[in-house]
Amino acid sequence: MRTLIAFMNNDNHLNLVINTTKEIRQISTAEEIEEIIIPPLTTVELMAKDYPWVIDYCEIEVASLPTLFKSAWIKAGDTVVVDMGKAQVSQMNDIRIVRNNELSKKDKEIYLAEDKADTNLITTLRDERQILRDIPQTFDLSTATNPEELYALWPSVLPERTE
Repeated sequence: MRTLIAFMNNDNHLNLVINTTKEIRQISTAEEIEEIIIPPLTTVELMAKDYPWVIDYCEIEVASLPTLFKSAWIKAGDTVVVDMGKAQVSQMNDIRIVRNNELSKKDKEIYLAEDKADTNLITTLRDERQILRDIPQTFDLSTATNPEELYALWPSVLPERTE
């Protein structure tokens, strides 16, 4: 299994470090090059050499890392978890990106309706635009208790995710 070293940096972001070392050297005057795999340093040696300011770190299996909201990962004891507050911010940012694109489309539809002087359509489109504008204030992400539930929360008035 592949392990990583996990620690939080000074900006409170998670850092993951792979402990591996390679040395490439020329072994003769000819153009022969040999790649030598040097055994990795121990975790303690690596952290002392490359990250001497880090006191709190742990080794973690890659397979145990969360799969969602990477920007919200934090070190908690000897594991990496999703900070739900940060994940909610990330999810709302994703929603806003899609919502902003839909608002732009809606504005174009309104302009076309105004050119045709279709007052019923203009009213309908403006109401739909207001619903889109209100999403950040009206769409509740706080009901999610885990990352999977949070990821599943998506406003029905927006197109489905493509990822």
